[in-house]
Amino acid sequence: LFSLSKSLAKTDAKDAKMPASYAQMLVLYGEVDTRLYTPPTPEQAQLEALVLRRTQLVVAIRVAEKNRLTIIHASQKASVEQLIAHFDRLIAEPENAIAQATLAFDDKAKKFKDIKGIGPITTATLVSMLPELGQLKYKQIASLVGVAPHPKESGNTKWKSRCSGGRKAVRNVLYQAANVARQHEPKFNAFYEHLRAKGKPFKVALNACMRKLLTVINAIIRDGSQWQPPAV
Repeated sequence: LFSLSKSLAKTDAKDAKMPASYAQMLVLYGEVDTRLYTPPTPEQAQLEALVLRRTQLVVAIRVAEKNRLTIIHASQKASVEQLIAHFDRLIAEPENAIAQATLAFDDKAKKFKDIKGIGPITTATLVSMLPELGQLKYKQIASLVGVAPHPKESGNTKWKSRCSGGRKAVRNVLYQAANVARQHEPKFNAFYEHLRAKGKPFKVALNACMRKLLTVINAIIRDGSQWQPPAV
């Protein structure tokens, strides 16, 4: 997209100059630190692989078999139940490995894992697939995950702002975490109910809770602070 914004012409010479031109633009606008790619550490890569494998086993296979129980002939239910039990045992292996691998990130994870809704899988996903936590501004981190609505306007025409793109795996666990937090965490419950009282649809209000939850976690990591649940 950047190259197309410069010129529609395409030659080897222009292609060779384009990365340098892009780098100069980043320097000009002071965006080098937020745009440079940082490869995952071996520990992050291992943890991400474990999280992805667990997701494959849970979503692609076990959920399908559980759904099949409602439509399959009664004579075949035992077979499906046996397969589900087998996958329960298989899933337990990466879950145990995830718990052990996450210990390497405990200095970061312990700062926010007490938020209601943040479970072991959400924690593992955030620390392995979102290493930018604490390094970006709240709008940047929300856009990176795909929970920031972007305006779409042309002249006097304005379309509805929508969230798009981002890291789907992170967004999926953030959805589940925010859905729990808006029910059981007073700070997020008040925020959610305020939006609903203003007439916001469920999905819009929940997406706002996802963005707020991500912003809170990002600030905690950035400031080196700790989540403080409200006093009872």
